[in-house]
Amino acid sequence: MSPLRPKKPCRAPGCPELTDEKYCEKHQKNNPDKQRWRDLDRTRGNSAERGYDARWREFRTWYLHQHPMCEATAGCNSPAEELHHIHPVSDTAWYEANPGAMRDQDNVQALCHQHHLSTGNRGGKA
Repeated sequence: MSPLRPKKPCRAPGCPELTDEKYCEKHQKNNPDKQRWRDLDRTRGNSAERGYDARWREFRTWYLHQHPMCEATAGCNSPAEELHHIHPVSDTAWYEANPGAMRDQDNVQALCHQHHLSTGNRGGKA
């Protein structure tokens, strides 16, 4: 942060501290989940490095056009907004052994946002 910018209130409810970040030092340290995601972001590379390139975006658009409704459960009537990989993308060794699986119709599922969140990045069908 620039030294000329004013500090902002900590985003933790009820915290009176001012900070240059989103949270004061106390609340950054007390939130291991945020730290875990911060550490993961430093090591996982950007979206293109993880396989979400122009070819992926084209495939995603095509697949969602072909499957406009959420495929998670028979009772979900929500429009599909996201693609879920049935085999977790985090398993890089599997994807290296199976080239093209990122854009394989049998390895994705069109889901609404809520059902995609419910998968928790675990892979498998929702």
